[in-house]
Amino acid sequence: MNGGKLRSIMAASTNPPAHADEAWKDILHGYFQAFMQFFFPALADKIDWQAGFEVLDKELQAITTDAIIGKRLVDMLFKVRSIEGQDCVVLLHLDIQGAYEANFAERMYIYNYLVFNLRKLPVMTLVVLADNRPNWRPTQYQSEIWGRTITTFNFEMVKLLDWEGREAELLADANPFGIVVAVHLAAQKTQKNPEARFDNKAILTRQLYERGFGQDEIINLYRFMDLIMTLPENLKIRYNEVIDEIEKEKNVQILTSIEERGWQKGIQQGMQASQAEVWQTAERKAKLEAARKMLDAGSPIEFVKRITDLEDEDLVEPK
Repeated sequence: MNGGKLRSIMAASTNPPAHADEAWKDILHGYFQAFMQFFFPALADKIDWQAGFEVLDKELQAITTDAIIGKRLVDMLFKVRSIEGQDCVVLLHLDIQGAYEANFAERMYIYNYLVFNLRKLPVMTLVVLADNRPNWRPTQYQSEIWGRTITTFNFEMVKLLDWEGREAELLADANPFGIVVAVHLAAQKTQKNPEARFDNKAILTRQLYERGFGQDEIINLYRFMDLIMTLPENLKIRYNEVIDEIEKEKNVQILTSIEERGWQKGIQQGMQASQAEVWQTAERKAKLEAARKMLDAGSPIEFVKRITDLEDEDLVEPK
């Protein structure tokens, strides 16, 4: 089987890596208020949204980088004002690593202190767990010495897995994070099943139009979906055809616009180029190793070239 056929088979049977960190950061920047109202409604009611909010990501990046503690995927920092007029900092941690971390609560405590030390303002730590372990639910860090409690730190936590089986409820929710969570759950379920992912993505894309979202929301949610629910090349073509069919049926032109398809094409081409480079490097290395073994065993060079598709210059030992 030649390398081209092998690449084609592999592309058809696996999904490319998702870009979850980029997708979640983009959607949180654009819909922070909707995020709070969906996941933490009681806390959202205490924020004066008319006063706006400030994103402090650069400051957060500086302190967490200096701390060199643990690993994180999506950490964001927002300065808000309460309805009573008090300034407050919201430290939002989105964990998508999907693996148990023994010192997770301790890390949240350290982050909380670092942010407080930076701004000298009350800090509310919020955690969204997007992993697939139903029983992992950290909400507190506590330290003890000689039987005495020295530190108790609590943080708010929600788990996306709790919405599993409630997809109809999510899709009926007017908040755009209903779609966001539905997309995450569908991506998680279809991680190793490209055909099922294609079917789910087509259904969820149609929901963007049937839910009555405006053009900007459709574009933003589509971008989130496209980064999370990645598809192999053959299914990307079919998916684009689905978009064309939906927009023709709805008599709109949103995702088929030149600007949006240009964005999508750029993302896809970048991903494809990266994957192609990996394949080419691995394939060439394997061919060279096989050729060297055949030559060492006394096989004629013309026979080796025919079997491996290599040229004379490929088989010359570097000086």
